[in-house]
Amino acid sequence: MGTMVGIENSIGDTIGVAPEAQWISAGVIDIPGASIIDAFEWAADPDGDPNTISDVPDVINHSWGVRNVELGCDTYFWQMIDNTEALGIVNVFAAGNDSNDVTIANPANRPGCFAVGALDSIETIDTSIAVFSSRGPSDCDGTTIKPNVVAPGVAIRSAIPGTDYDSYQGTSMAAPHVAGAVALLRQAAPDATVDEIKQALQNSCIPLGLSSPNNTFGYGLINIPSAIAALAPISNPDLRIYSYDFGSVEPGGTISAPVVIANRGGTLNDVYGKITGGAGVVTYTTDSLDFGTVAYNDTAWSDVEFQVTVNDTVTPGSLISVDFDLHGFGGYSKAARLYIRVSQKPEIGYFTHNTGEVQFTVSNYGQYGFSTFSFLPLGYSGFTFGGINTLYEATFMVGTDATHVSDGGRNIMPEPDNDFSVAPGGNLIVSDPGARANQETSCAFNDSKAERPIGLEIHQKSYSWNTAPDNQYIILEYEIRNVSDSQVPDIYAGLYLNWDAAGYIQRNIGTYSASENMGYIFRSQTGFDSSSFRGTSVIRPDFVASHRIVGQRSVGSTFFWLPYPETDKYDALSGGIVTDTITGHDTLDLAHLLSVGPFTLLPGQSDTAVFALSAANSLSELQAVALQAKDKYLITSDIEIVETDILPDNFVLHQNYPNPFNMITTVSFSLAARSEVSLSVFNLLGKRVIDLVDRQLAAGVYQVRWDGRDGRGDPVASGIYFCRLRYGSESRTRKMILLK
Repeated sequence: MGTMVGIENSIGDTIGVAPEAQWISAGVIDIPGASIIDAFEWAADPDGDPNTISDVPDVINHSWGVRNVELGCDTYFWQMIDNTEALGIVNVFAAGNDSNDVTIANPANRPGCFAVGALDSIETIDTSIAVFSSRGPSDCDGTTIKPNVVAPGVAIRSAIPGTDYDSYQGTSMAAPHVAGAVALLRQAAPDATVDEIKQALQNSCIPLGLSSPNNTFGYGLINIPSAIAALAPISNPDLRIYSYDFGSVEPGGTISAPVVIANRGGTLNDVYGKITGGAGVVTYTTDSLDFGTVAYNDTAWSDVEFQVTVNDTVTPGSLISVDFDLHGFGGYSKAARLYIRVSQKPEIGYFTHNTGEVQFTVSNYGQYGFSTFSFLPLGYSGFTFGGINTLYEATFMVGTDATHVSDGGRNIMPEPDNDFSVAPGGNLIVSDPGARANQETSCAFNDSKAERPIGLEIHQKSYSWNTAPDNQYIILEYEIRNVSDSQVPDIYAGLYLNWDAAGYIQRNIGTYSASENMGYIFRSQTGFDSSSFRGTSVIRPDFVASHRIVGQRSVGSTFFWLPYPETDKYDALSGGIVTDTITGHDTLDLAHLLSVGPFTLLPGQSDTAVFALSAANSLSELQAVALQAKDKYLITSDIEIVETDILPDNFVLHQNYPNPFNMITTVSFSLAARSEVSLSVFNLLGKRVIDLVDRQLAAGVYQVRWDGRDGRGDPVASGIYFCRLRYGSESRTRKMILLK
């Protein structure tokens, strides 16, 4: 930061290329659990208001990179770079410190990315390259010249926290010289595009080497005065939304504020905006706003305030987009968009279940654990049993094919994928005590942050009990909903858990026990079952799809986190049950993944997966705990046995009574034989409202009461609902009417 913008005013010491330029910073590099993806997302909208552009930075300095031998030309970062540059942000990347040919770091090696190499000195015209500076060409195509430019990178004096100044070297010290240069170019030519700034920097360089450009110096040493001279003001108008500051609005509420637009190009007359979207979610009093003449690099307010009423059916926390086309003299037209945040943005939340034996921290974004020394070290409890945390990393995972996997586990970097976001209305709700358990939570998240979203919303519940024999496990329930507008086929859903049995990486053993549908990991000093057993089991055995043991390699005392690409994740989700026993010895850290599926969901449909996390000190105890968890979950639904002495002759779903009903209705059904049974309520759109029964039942007559609430405990609206009983391969349906 000092190299970019530093200045000491008291003595006039200007160590920065662009002294006193404004700066912001996202601290994510080499910070455990931090995500470069989140840093890109934040940089694109630092103030959290998508209607404003004044907060968007001119340049992002990337003094980092993934070594070429580790990531090659993988496209992982490309979409993030493209999205930020579409906003007008110039991305500047350090070339890397591998010195040999074809060693430019990822993503600096991408054609189109602006890579900066390091000079050893600029004292003479025969300036030499730093011995460590990575060389081109790009391995992505074998021809693109890399680096693009060079800047000083040896003995760079800069501001250091905790001291006054210090000296460092590396292409990471060369890149901020160029980032500071971009700030100066943007000050001189605020309307210049990303490509124009890159070209101005590159084409104005002082050539170095026997021929220019070349794969040692690129186009040469940056020359800021020449680059500024190369930029000419843009004469064409360039309109965009600058702000729509309306405060906050609840569903059914009305907001009113002027729309402000900005012009980053030539003056434009007769400017007006036309509202072309928002039908079905908002209504407005006018569909046209006038702005008059908007001068070069100036802003203009609409002639009247734009008044909008948000429909009362919109979910709190939603971000509504309204298409807004800008027009001007001479046929100028440009598509834009207004954004309206309804109520408060959903908040990330955490809760630690404590049974007296087990402590386990859940979140409302599909990740778990968070102990001080875990992959996501947030200072929570992880999964503690016997006073020792044995969980390093855990995430929910869902996928439909090798290119569509959403999860929060490590990726190819490796860093957390962070594909899940808290859904509108999905804040973590804690019930202590709860209706079914001593401690319960409910929340909702979706996969909107995934590289390729599937279009699913996951409603998560967790349950724990405080007394034996139910205090050695936690139950996680996932209702997976299709919130897209098309069918989603072949869905697999599972849990990935990196257990460190007894708190150690070494001497872990992993395998599968079919009788409990459970994968488990334990620690053994001698090769025999010994202690610290941790298991993950599926409550509904008809859904078991896959079980895999996953290993991470270490050499001596050095541990190397291997990348975990989407293809490997999908293979683990869908590849079938592997029962092999894997021994970690001293060099292999073990994790496992257990999944259910496949199932297909139409728009609005949902299905449910249920897992239990169990802890014990022997295999027999762990197996007993897993079976107890299954029994406990299945018997805690609100079901009453009416008659089992006289067995029914057939399978019947009786009409609910009363019907229509106001508050509570009773549903009765008869079973002729023991079977897996599900009794669910659906709305007119076919969307599952709640599962009343989902368990194995003996032959008999049963009745269940429904209080008109959905699976999250919220009252549903008046209307027609359908109760469906599924019994083996057969099903029956009855219509119910709720009147309030």
